[in-house]
Amino acid sequence: MYLAFMSHYGNIITAGGIISSLDLDLYLIKRLNGKEKTKAISEQIEFEQHKPIWINEGFENGRI
Repeated sequence: MYLAFMSHYGNIITAGGIISSLDLDLYLIKRLNGKEKTKAISEQIEFEQHKPIWINEGFENGRI
């Protein structure tokens, strides 16, 4: 069983909590700019995105 800290359903994206907002930021960067840019930013801020993300009706691993 997974506990999602962030969900993306249609055009609605939500995150709960301070750390989850960093996951949300990296998720949006990945969707808009791709994995390479997201990885570079993740390394700069020293934060690894790792929480599961609920997308539509299933989980996606949050890792970059």
